[in-house]
Amino acid sequence: MSFMLIQTPNPLTLRDALPNFSKITHIFLPINDCCNPSVAEGGSHWSLLVVSIIDGLAFHYDSLHPSNKDEAVTTTKKLGTLLDKELQFLDLADTPQQENSSDCGVFVCVEMKHLLLKKLLSTHNKEQINMSMGGKHIDAPYGRKEMLRVIEGFRKEGERRRSYVALMFEAALILIDRLFIGDLRVRTKRIRRIHHELIDVAARCPISNFALIPFASARIAVLCFTNCPIH
Repeated sequence: MSFMLIQTPNPLTLRDALPNFSKITHIFLPINDCCNPSVAEGGSHWSLLVVSIIDGLAFHYDSLHPSNKDEAVTTTKKLGTLLDKELQFLDLADTPQQENSSDCGVFVCVEMKHLLLKKLLSTHNKEQINMSMGGKHIDAPYGRKEMLRVIEGFRKEGERRRSYVALMFEAALILIDRLFIGDLRVRTKRIRRIHHELIDVAARCPISNFALIPFASARIAVLCFTNCPIH
C-alpha cells in the first residue's frame, strides 16, 4: 500500500482499491526504498510507519535511521490526502538499530508485534500511549525463528484443512453413488440439496478445492442420466 501511495501522483485515485478507513484507528505500513515499480525485487531496506488516524500522527521506525525518511514522509503526506486529514510526521530516532544489512525485515515484524500487542492492545482507551521503541532490545535471530514457527504453523493448518476437505468430498461422492444403487429414484430436490451441501463444504476450504465441484456435479449428472429411464 505504501508503495502504491508513493508511485501514484494523485492518491485519491486509489480510494476504490484500498480499504475503507472510516472505522480504522491505526494503520501499519511497511516502507520500502524501491523507486522502480517495474522491478519486483527492487529496494534494499524496510522500515515501519504507524499512522494513528485518531491522533493525526505518523510514527516512523527505521532500524537504519534515517534511510527511509523521505519515503516515509511522502507516504504520510499522500495518506493524509487520501484520508482528508492532516498528519504530523514523527521520525523516531530512538528506534532500535540493526547491526547488519539484512535484518530490517525482521525488525519491522518484531516492531509491529510489539507496538500492537504491548502498546495499543494493552492500554485502555483513555490512556495516553507512549509509542517510542527506545530501550527496546530486538533479538533478530530469535525473531527469525519465531517467524519460521508461525509460517510452519500456517503450513500445517493448511495441510490439515486440505485433508479434511478431501475426506468430506470423498464421503459426499460415496453418498451420491449409493443414492443411485438399484432402482431407487432420487428426486430433483434431493439432488439439488446434495449439490448445495458440496458447495457449502468447498466454501469453507481453500479456493483450489473449488475445482472438485464440477467433478461432483458431473458425477451427479452421469448417475441421473444412467439410472433414470428415458420415456
